[in-house]
Amino acid sequence: MLLHTQIHVFLAVFALASCFLPNIFPLVLFKSFAVHIALGLYFVSFIYLLIKRLRIFLMYFFVATLIFFNISSFIFRNNHSDSSVVIDFTLAHFNVFYLNKNYEQMTNIILESEADMVSLQEVDKKWAQALENALPKKYPHYQIRVDGKNSGGGMAIFSKIPFVQLDSLRFDDLPYFFGKVKIKDQILSFFVAHTYSPSNFVYYVRRNRQFSAIRDFLSKKESPLVFIGDLNAVGWDNEVLQTEKRLFLQDSRRGFEATFPAFAQNFGIPIDYIFHSPQIICLDFKTIKTNSDHLGILGKYYFKNP
Repeated sequence: MLLHTQIHVFLAVFALASCFLPNIFPLVLFKSFAVHIALGLYFVSFIYLLIKRLRIFLMYFFVATLIFFNISSFIFRNNHSDSSVVIDFTLAHFNVFYLNKNYEQMTNIILESEADMVSLQEVDKKWAQALENALPKKYPHYQIRVDGKNSGGGMAIFSKIPFVQLDSLRFDDLPYFFGKVKIKDQILSFFVAHTYSPSNFVYYVRRNRQFSAIRDFLSKKESPLVFIGDLNAVGWDNEVLQTEKRLFLQDSRRGFEATFPAFAQNFGIPIDYIFHSPQIICLDFKTIKTNSDHLGILGKYYFKNP
């Protein structure tokens, strides 16, 4: 009986540590699944309630509630809708998945998004050719950056709006885009990044270095700004929280809206983003079903009156 109790205490403490300790690897991997952990603990707690093991029920229920409360602000967000406001621009983002060979279906999904600007990631040479064959008629302004060192590291940006500026940057062996477009006499800056997946300690450290470099770079840039990409971090990850705080950015999400893995729909985790500065209001945000391993995302925006 004592060993049985110790196992329950260990599992409860491990769950709390995974969700509340921000910078310890590999606990950060478990933290990405905090919602799933909380729901699992609620389920287990009610099983123990049914068999009248009240102490174990209360322990798991309390831990699950602490975890859920800690991330509740990322699940329940304010609704941005305002039907009286005219949309100034729309942005879409897709991780096409370099192993995905169904180019035509994916490019049709991109075209059907009707976004003014589209960010695309995991673009290899074959994807670059497919995108260049399908998109320029609707999106005449574009740049594709295929990464020779990393098959999943390439990216592209396609726009209906001419670029005022478009710079292709590089940090830690991955490309980035920084540019500007002019919309209704307003200059909008945009930044596109794809960070490493923290699948092991080396990539975890590299991902965090990328976030630090991004914060340093964007802290010197003028707003209004949108920051787009597959960041391989959930909204309650410490790196995302620091980025939002330092750069005064807001997530476009209206709720949890998971994007990976695509087959899991809203039972996955949210790791693809369109952040925006306070001068911009997000009117609508949604995920888009794709044939990739990520769902796409689409946001509709307008500029706040000065």
